[in-house]
Amino acid sequence: MRSTLSFLLTVALSTAALAQDQSKPAATPRCAPPKSFQAIQLYGAWRIELPAVKLTGSMTLRQHPEFSESLRGELRYGDTQSIASGDLEEGEFNLDESSDRIGITATWTGKLVESSCGKEIRGEWQDSRKGVTSPFILRRDAGW
Repeated sequence: MRSTLSFLLTVALSTAALAQDQSKPAATPRCAPPKSFQAIQLYGAWRIELPAVKLTGSMTLRQHPEFSESLRGELRYGDTQSIASGDLEEGEFNLDESSDRIGITATWTGKLVESSCGKEIRGEWQDSRKGVTSPFILRRDAGW
């Protein structure tokens, strides 16, 4: 009788422990390190925030037509429509923007946010014509 009671108690405790383990939320998957991302992983639509100049907009990134490992983008924010070209190297994001399609009118220098799994880039935007700077936040558009 004592061994049966001991067996039932062991089964009950094991079942309770198993139920507790199953009720814990699954661990959040870890992201690849930003340094491992390639330009191709940034292709698509992004939302732009330039908080210091109170502007928002959109950016679409794709493969550069002449340099296969570089980026080409179209940007719209405020009353600006422009193109940009740049690179992603070891998590460092750099774009040269041209609103007149002749010279560089702004630069974007930033980094992939470690915990964003490639869905957020933060850095500094600098308008070279006006000498204005702003932090920037690029967030992957939900459709991508």
